[in-house]
Amino acid sequence: MWLAALIARTMVVCAVLLAVAVLAIAAVPAIFGFKTMVVTSGSMAPAIEAGDAALIRPIRPEEVQAGDVVTFAGWNSARGTTTHRVVAIKEIAGTLYFQTRGDANNTADPDLVPAAAAVGTVEFVIPRAGFVLQFTTSGSGRLLLVVLPLALILVAEMTGIVRNTARSRRADGPEPGSGASG
Repeated sequence: MWLAALIARTMVVCAVLLAVAVLAIAAVPAIFGFKTMVVTSGSMAPAIEAGDAALIRPIRPEEVQAGDVVTFAGWNSARGTTTHRVVAIKEIAGTLYFQTRGDANNTADPDLVPAAAAVGTVEFVIPRAGFVLQFTTSGSGRLLLVVLPLALILVAEMTGIVRNTARSRRADGPEPGSGASG
């Protein structure tokens, strides 16, 4: 019985520590104006690997310089968001565009990216933290971090109640009229 309680407490502590880590990775940067994004491809390796968490600082498109690593969204519906290095800045018919390239790619991206699609620049990278963020939002992550600890706590508490009830009955002695004699 003590083993179930120990496992339950250990699971709760682990879940709390993981929740603190997720909070530190995702929520705390937001206080300082950053957005946390999970990198899902290796196109920026070795600077940014798949599974890393990138902290993105919002930036006005006219502030972007060649060499900046910028995250773009909404310009190509097939891609979602893309994080690549700006290799050139071009103005065409009064509209600003970025020529981009992933560090791991041999050539520049074939399409120019409208500057208005810039979400922000990558300011910090937390290696492998993206895997933690992805796991905690998955069904398995929720099961492991929420449901399982709660179930273990419930089992430990029920075990404690049964144990205390049994102890209380033994301490009170036999009930009157039970036929037991002292």
